[in-house]
Amino acid sequence: MKTFFKIFFICLNILVAAAFLLALLATNISPEDSWVIAACGLLFPILVVINFVFVLGWLLAKSYWILPSASLMIVAIPTLIHAVQFDSSDPEKKKGIKIMSFNSRGLDYYEYIAKQGVVRDSIFQMLDREQPDIVCFQEFYSRESKKWNIISPLLSRKTKYCYLNDMGDFYNDTKWGLFTVSAYPIVNKKAFYFDPAYPFATYCDIKINADTIRVFNVHLRSFRFSFKEKAVLGDMLENNEIPSSEDSKGILKRFEIAYEAKAKEIDTISKVIKSSPYRVIVCGDLNDPPSSYAYHEFTEKLEDAFVESGSGFGKTYAGKLPLLRIDYILHDEKISSFNYKTLDRNLSDHYPISCELELLK
Repeated sequence: MKTFFKIFFICLNILVAAAFLLALLATNISPEDSWVIAACGLLFPILVVINFVFVLGWLLAKSYWILPSASLMIVAIPTLIHAVQFDSSDPEKKKGIKIMSFNSRGLDYYEYIAKQGVVRDSIFQMLDREQPDIVCFQEFYSRESKKWNIISPLLSRKTKYCYLNDMGDFYNDTKWGLFTVSAYPIVNKKAFYFDPAYPFATYCDIKINADTIRVFNVHLRSFRFSFKEKAVLGDMLENNEIPSSEDSKGILKRFEIAYEAKAKEIDTISKVIKSSPYRVIVCGDLNDPPSSYAYHEFTEKLEDAFVESGSGFGKTYAGKLPLLRIDYILHDEKISSFNYKTLDRNLSDHYPISCELELLK
């Protein structure tokens, strides 16, 4: 029996190590070349924890099988540096330009969390308390009716300038999409599409005193699971239920389609970022963790505000996958960031993130 369990754990360790290796490869391999490797990158936080448990187990057992898992942990250190941070905040740091990014999931118009209007009002209260100078919303929703006109109340606050790019009109009075609001003047703007109804990025050139910065608001392709597929995935994560072959094929197809589209989005917007005449800030929902090709491409020339002054795993996704950071504030090397924080509030399936910025001379 002892031999059986040892063989079982060795086989399990090999499977986990193989998946972990694929997750590490995801940073350098475009989803266009392999969506399977890209999907493994999503599991990086979980695989780190499981692999570490194997390291401890083999260490206690004084077994040479510790070598594969320990070697992978060493190889993973550069990725881990971007995924986990100790508290490096400086409470004495002076105040800067405060920027926030938030996938608001329609400001809960469809009552995923509470009765209509409750979450919207809570978001206003959060903005009044945090006082950001620039906010990049993804999945923003507003209607012209008095009951749900979100734009006017936002522009009556500190942020008086805006750029809203519609991701399709569900009704004539509906505004839905990427929304950037600023306390500073927006002097130029642009949107980027592949699907004519869904821009995956916008930028606003924002004039701050004598400087101009280019702020990208990005929402890379999501998997767009159906309600049934979300339920199947929930059963897998919560109850360890194995989906039917039909459900599995449907879910895998969603991954394949999403990553093929995302590869084009990443390549397009990364070129625009690199060719910017101004210092760049990128805010948004990349729908991918730091172990991804998207993160690797965007941070080739940009700094991650979480790495600069964040702490812990920086989880931004409030769904069932644990420890998942898929929302980011990235910035030019000639911009300093500090006071990064994740606002742990039940306002969406994402948490708002913010930091403060200083434009370096």
